[in-house]
Amino acid sequence: MTIQWIGFLLAMAVIVIGANYHLTLALFSGSVILGLFTLEPIEILNQLYITITTPNTIFLILALGMIPMIGGILQVSGNWRT
Repeated sequence: MTIQWIGFLLAMAVIVIGANYHLTLALFSGSVILGLFTLEPIEILNQLYITITTPNTIFLILALGMIPMIGGILQVSGNWRT
């Protein structure tokens, strides 16, 4: 039980400190650290596969990927307001 708390505190520290530099990398690193302290290695790979192949995740990735494209189109067309 103690090892899970150590992993949780370490993951939270990585997220809080890393968020000042790169939020995406900090969240990913924190989740990997938490997974290493709480799950078996094969279960980490299984959960990663399930997460990546879920249709909701795929649609979310596509939607988030379109945001910069929409911003670029708005800048080129002159409809961008700052």
